[in-house]
Amino acid sequence: MHLKWCPISLGQRLSLTLEHDAKFGGPPMGKQKPIPRPSSHSSPRSISTTAQQQKNTAAKKQLAQSRRYPTKTIKQKLDHRNDPPAEVLKELADLTGLTRRKVWDWFNRARERAKPLEERRWAREVKPKREEKKRSARERVQKKMSAREKAKKAKKEADEKGADEEEEEEEENEGGDEEMEEEGGDEEMEISRTLPKNCLVSTMGRGGKAEFLHQE
Repeated sequence: MHLKWCPISLGQRLSLTLEHDAKFGGPPMGKQKPIPRPSSHSSPRSISTTAQQQKNTAAKKQLAQSRRYPTKTIKQKLDHRNDPPAEVLKELADLTGLTRRKVWDWFNRARERAKPLEERRWAREVKPKREEKKRSARERVQKKMSAREKAKKAKKEADEKGADEEEEEEEENEGGDEEMEEEGGDEEMEISRTLPKNCLVSTMGRGGKAEFLHQE
């Protein structure tokens, strides 16, 4: 019986795994334990060497077998993006009969294996949303900047237009003053031509009244 991914707690999975081992005498990996073969050597040295090799092999197998359980069962209870809490480590250590350091190492290995899955999930779900937020923020900023530029441009055009109108008004006023001075001069010339030679003419202001002064 191979336990697949299912939404149950880590303690339940470990208890099921341990029950399976107690009942069937092996890990639920679908593999049979290898039967140790008898040694063909008969010398004491070769026998001791073979016993040491068998001891090392058995230790390695035991270590590999003990490593299988947490890596297969750390699925739902632990979040691979965060560190596991102390009570979870203690629960795992109590269930497996191992140290918390080993459980921590298994957790780190499981987290390393889960990174590609997390990256794919992030690229599939999170990244598009963040890109959409960034794009909408850029569009809002661009709209604000364009509105400010339009307002500045309109204000500048209005100021230039007002300055041009003021210059035109000043030019018109100056032209009117010159025309009035010319008209006043022409009137004086005409009056002086029509008067006799022994009369003096004085004008008050621009185009004002003409006073006739008789010379004796």
